[in-house]
Amino acid sequence: LSAFFPDDKHFFFPDPRLSAAFLLNRQVKVNASISRTVQYLHRLATLPFYFPADYWLPSGQRLVPQRAWQATLGLEGSLDAGLEFNVEGFYKTMQGLASFPDTFFFDPFFSSGPLEESVVSGSGTAYGLELLLRKQEGRTGGWIGYGLTKSTRQFEQQNGGLAFPFAFDRRHELKFFLFRRLGEHWQASLNWNYGSPNPQVVTDSEGEPIDPGTKNLFRSTAYHRLDLRSEERRVGKECRSRWS
Repeated sequence: LSAFFPDDKHFFFPDPRLSAAFLLNRQVKVNASISRTVQYLHRLATLPFYFPADYWLPSGQRLVPQRAWQATLGLEGSLDAGLEFNVEGFYKTMQGLASFPDTFFFDPFFSSGPLEESVVSGSGTAYGLELLLRKQEGRTGGWIGYGLTKSTRQFEQQNGGLAFPFAFDRRHELKFFLFRRLGEHWQASLNWNYGSPNPQVVTDSEGEPIDPGTKNLFRSTAYHRLDLRSEERRVGKECRSRWS
């Protein structure tokens, strides 16, 4: 149970959460969960005109709390040769999300009235599938993970009322980690991350409506990162590491 008491207003919500697991055999287990969460603070980002900024506003007379339901279903277990696997899907719905309309233009030198009067409320969804294969024992091991996800938002005053990709929607994400133990005291490892392009929020006007169905269609470049590491492994003593 959660409660929030802003000025002249009060909110009270139950937050039920349930999880269960079923053993198919000694090596494989099915997991499932469902939960409801409530958030009373809203993060609002202005479009990158002259003064990009994020604002945090509490729920109150004009802003209702954000509510979300999330369900997950997964399968995990072990394979031969010390391998472990995990497969999990999730689906999440969100209500009471806050944002500025497409026609909102904020100039800190000429603003008038509280920001709450310009905020609109909407909904969102997020769903996807995550895969993980891991090996932790032996001289050589590591793990590889892949995520396929989609996240959308929908507001009557944005994108002509049509759903659009969320600013942090990343469709594909791949993570790869590999280690090799060198003798009793040293370990070398490699860590590589890849992420497909996120939506690139762009605008060519100051508060002018955008064409319906075109919001967040442009994508930025893909994300790559590679780390190489050698580490001295000493039990009970401080470890020293070197990065390149």
